[in-house]
Amino acid sequence: MSFRTNFVAMFTGTALAQALPILASPLLTRLYGPEAYGLQTLFMGIAASLAVVATCRLDLAIVLPDDEAEAKQIASLVCMIAGAVSTLTFCFGLVAFLFFGLFQSNGIVWVLVLPLMVVAITAMQVGVAFATRTRSFRTIAGSGVINQTGFLLISSGIGIVTTSTAGLVFGKFVGQVLAATSVLRNCLLPIHTTGEWNVPTFRQLIARYYQFFVFNTPYSLVGTIARDAPIFLFTAFSNIAAAGAYALARSMLLAPTLLVSNSLSQVFFKEAVAKKSDIRLEKLTLSILSAGIFASAPLFAFAGVFGEPLFIRVFGVSWGTAGMMAAALAPAAWLALQTGWPERLFEVHMRQGVSFVVQISCDVITAIAVASVLWASKNPLWAVIAYTICNIAYHHIYLYALFKISAFSVLSLAKCLLKAWLLYLALWAGLGLQRQLLGESLISLMLAGLVAGFAASLIGLYSYRKANQTRESLGDSL
Repeated sequence: MSFRTNFVAMFTGTALAQALPILASPLLTRLYGPEAYGLQTLFMGIAASLAVVATCRLDLAIVLPDDEAEAKQIASLVCMIAGAVSTLTFCFGLVAFLFFGLFQSNGIVWVLVLPLMVVAITAMQVGVAFATRTRSFRTIAGSGVINQTGFLLISSGIGIVTTSTAGLVFGKFVGQVLAATSVLRNCLLPIHTTGEWNVPTFRQLIARYYQFFVFNTPYSLVGTIARDAPIFLFTAFSNIAAAGAYALARSMLLAPTLLVSNSLSQVFFKEAVAKKSDIRLEKLTLSILSAGIFASAPLFAFAGVFGEPLFIRVFGVSWGTAGMMAAALAPAAWLALQTGWPERLFEVHMRQGVSFVVQISCDVITAIAVASVLWASKNPLWAVIAYTICNIAYHHIYLYALFKISAFSVLSLAKCLLKAWLLYLALWAGLGLQRQLLGESLISLMLAGLVAGFAASLIGLYSYRKANQTRESLGDSL
C-alpha cells in the first residue's frame, strides 16, 4: 500500500482512539477529582519510564533488519530485559511496602499493578514493531481503539460504584493489556516464536545495536521523565491536585499531537527507512511539516486565549486551574505536534547521539527551571509557564538538529517556522481582542471556536492540496 493509504488507515483508527477519552472526559472529570487524575498521571509517568528501561528502545530496532529471524532475536532480548525489570520493580515495591511503610495508600497499585503495567507496555511496543515491519497499520490503529475502550469502561464503572481514586489507574492497566493482546494475536507473535534465547546471540545483537543502549535508552528515559517533570514536582511539593489539573490540561492539548504522531510516525518511519538516501524524503518531510504547523495554529491559538472559560464549561468549575494551565501550554503543545512524527529520522541515519545531546541538555535545563520557579513562587501556574518557555526553545533546536543530520535545507525550515509564528501570534492577538471586547460568555466562546475552526479548515484544505501536489510530483509510492 502507498504512504497515503497507510497514513489514512492509521489516522482513522488513531482519531477514534483519541476521540473516545476526549468525549468521555466531561463524565470522568465529574466522577474523579484532580487528585485521582494526579494519581493516574503519576502512575503512568513512572510506568512509562520503567518501560523505557525494560525495552532499551530495542523495539525500534525490530523494524530495521531485513532478516525476520534477526528481528525475532531482538524481540527475545527485549522480553528478557523486560522480565528482569518487572521482577525488580515488584521486589522493590514489596520491600518498600512491608518494611519501610511506603505506598500505604493504594498499595496494590504500586506493588502489583505497576510491574504488570511495564510488561503490558513492553508487549504492546514489541507487537507494534512487528506490525510496522509488515505494514499492518490497521492492526496498530485498532489496538488504540481497544486500549481506550477498555480504559473508559473500567474507569467509568469503578467511578460509578465506588469512590476509589485508583479507578483511572485500573482502567489504564486493563486497556493496555487488551491492546497488547490484540496486537500480539493479530501479528501471530506468541512468545515461543520470538527467536533464539542464548547468550552469544544476545551479545552479537547488543554489539550491533549498541546505539540504542548508549543513546536511545537514556535519551528516551530523560525525555519521559522531563515530559512528566511538572507532575513529579507538583507531587513532591505535596500538591497532587495541581498534578491532576496539569494532567487534564496536557491530555487535552496533546490529543492532536498523539493523534498525528501515532498515526504518522510508524508510517513515516517505514518510508524513511526505505528511502533514506532519496531526495524525495526531504520534500515529503517539509510538506508534512508545513501542512501540520499552519493548519493547527488557529486551534492552539484559541486554546491559548480561551483555555480557562472553556475548561470550566466543559469539565466543571473545579477545573478552572487546568484551563489556565492549558492556555499557558498551548504554544508548546502546538510545536510538539510538529516534532512527534519525524523524530525517527535520527534512528534512520543512526545519529541518535545528536538527539540524545539535544534532549538531555534541554530536559535538564527545563527541570531546573520548573523546580526553581515552583520553589520560589509556590505557584504551579508559573511553573507551567516556565516549562512552556523551555519547551518552545527545545522544539526549535530539535527540528534544526533533525534537518541538519538529514542534510535537509535548514533555510527552508527557518522560513516555515517564521511564517507559522507570525500566523499564530496574529490569531492569538485577534482572539485575545475578541475576549476583551465580548468577555467570556458562552456566545463569545462559541464565536471564537467557530472562527478558529473555520480558519483551521481553510488553512488545512489549502495545505492538503499543496501537500497532495507535492506527493503527486514525488510519485504515488509516497
